[in-house]
Amino acid sequence: MQTAGRLGCLSLLLLAACQAAEPPPYWELLVVRGTPYERGLQHGEAFTSKIHSLYTQLLTNSLIPSMNRDRPDIAAILLRYQDRRYDGGEFARRLLLESAESLLPFIPPAYVEEMHGIADGAGMPFEDILILNTFVDTVLSVRTVQHFLWRHHAPKLTRVRVEGGLEQDGLDNDGDGTADEADEATLEPYDPSDHALLVGLPEAVQLELLLEDPDGVDPATVRVQVGERLYAAGDPAVGVVELDATRLQVTVSPAPLPEASIVVVQVQAGDRSLVTDPPPAHARFMRDQFLAFATVGLDARPVDLPNRARDDDRFPPPALAFAARGTATAGGQVVVGHHFALLDAGVAHKHAAALVHVPDQGRAHVTFGLTGVIWGTSGMNDAGLTWAANMSDTLDNPQLEEFRAFAIAAQLKASDTMLGILGREVLTWAETTPEAVAHLRTMPPSLGWNFLLADRARELAILELDANGDAQPHGGALTITPGDLDGAGRPLASVGPDDLRVAGHYQLNRDDIDTEVFGMQVPPQRRWSGFWHRSLRAFGLLGDALADRYGRLDADEAVALLRLPALVDRRDSMNAAVFLPEQGVVRFALGRVPATDAPFVTLDLAAAVDGGGTP
Repeated sequence: MQTAGRLGCLSLLLLAACQAAEPPPYWELLVVRGTPYERGLQHGEAFTSKIHSLYTQLLTNSLIPSMNRDRPDIAAILLRYQDRRYDGGEFARRLLLESAESLLPFIPPAYVEEMHGIADGAGMPFEDILILNTFVDTVLSVRTVQHFLWRHHAPKLTRVRVEGGLEQDGLDNDGDGTADEADEATLEPYDPSDHALLVGLPEAVQLELLLEDPDGVDPATVRVQVGERLYAAGDPAVGVVELDATRLQVTVSPAPLPEASIVVVQVQAGDRSLVTDPPPAHARFMRDQFLAFATVGLDARPVDLPNRARDDDRFPPPALAFAARGTATAGGQVVVGHHFALLDAGVAHKHAAALVHVPDQGRAHVTFGLTGVIWGTSGMNDAGLTWAANMSDTLDNPQLEEFRAFAIAAQLKASDTMLGILGREVLTWAETTPEAVAHLRTMPPSLGWNFLLADRARELAILELDANGDAQPHGGALTITPGDLDGAGRPLASVGPDDLRVAGHYQLNRDDIDTEVFGMQVPPQRRWSGFWHRSLRAFGLLGDALADRYGRLDADEAVALLRLPALVDRRDSMNAAVFLPEQGVVRFALGRVPATDAPFVTLDLAAAVDGGGTP
């Protein structure tokens, strides 16, 4: 039996100094050994109270009530959820269990045995432990469908026009290689972009926006922010014309635009149909759209000017990760940083765990996750292979096939390979980044993911995964390496020759899917995901931070980078880690919100494997 690392000062394996004056964070460390069942049993026995607490606080008291409130909106489209067996507050619990059982056939037997061990050790039913280990994939699958359905029925920005003489200014404003075209200043259909839409805007312009919704767009809900100035209906600078029952034309004559600048325009509106269940009554609001333009004096192609949205407290940064080597680091060795932010609900950080697995078969490895959960969101094995995961919204997931097959009778359930199993498999069986990439390509994912991989040989890669329901030649797995360029000649994920960075959006798989399912257009990520714009911003700011530190990145600088306020989600942060694969060392922060406010504790993986438990 191994013992759990408790709150307070840790010695031997944990090399960080204690800070007696500061309350310790909530987290646990455990080294488990043996067969899958034996490791699960040790896990369950060591963390019994924490596992019960996590299930009760996160699922019973938080997620399940929240999901129950979403039932009316979901049942209005997916008719099976109008069935009486989902009444009486049973919707969420039944959905979680049905999805868990759907995922079970895709979980290799060793991990099922490990979960049985946790259930026996903690004295809980196996189905509760199964739900606890699968709820992330289930909730994200439900969330993806729910957000898409919501956005589908919300207003859409379909046309953007800039009145300001762009058709006669002698400039190639849209970057298509031709100046002064008749439609130079018209963007129809409007397509969200990761770069500026137009360049060369003069000081005085008028923006014309066309919004459409089958239920009509409520003029009173329209908000257009240009730079730092907010414009709404009733403002003398705003004109609103209802072209018909479904189309609203909005014109904004903003204050003079600054020269040689990138100007961000933020657009928001709601429809006229009020949703009354759950109360209070509310409109369906479109996703905030962020449009970037460049003014006269900024001499560049639109494609070379990134759209970083704007700083808005409502849109915290998503999970992000970076890796550096060679000329990017102080000593040339690999440094990997990861901050996972997704779901805390005021609970997850109190049940954080660092688990060191010493299996009877496969490689020893450490993961960072939750008590009662057999996997984490990042980790490293004793060969130095490092893995970090970020969710990437995509409708190219197994749920799409469910819709295609059953239409409005479709069931909300995850399938294929869970996030955690993807990570545990590569950490257990692979030694190098190419081996890990090859292994991940054989396992269709339950959702969309961006994985960052690094090894002791200084091989770095990002792997973008989706389910490939549209049968793309790449098989739903695209790889990015340092220095790779996109079709416009821009670096995909690097600021120099020896680095990679990744957030929540696809960089290479930009057209992840574009199809139709029972009359609804299923668009690519950039057109609907609430993560997309804020991921663009975080990605750009992360690139700036890496560039500022190029050539001097080490563990301390990586920690400082992860703590930069603009890169920290202060609501849903779950864990943070800095990996040094060539040394077999990781510095991790757990147990607070945000995790980066906690002390970063140093773990030597070889010492943990050789030394057994902690005091």
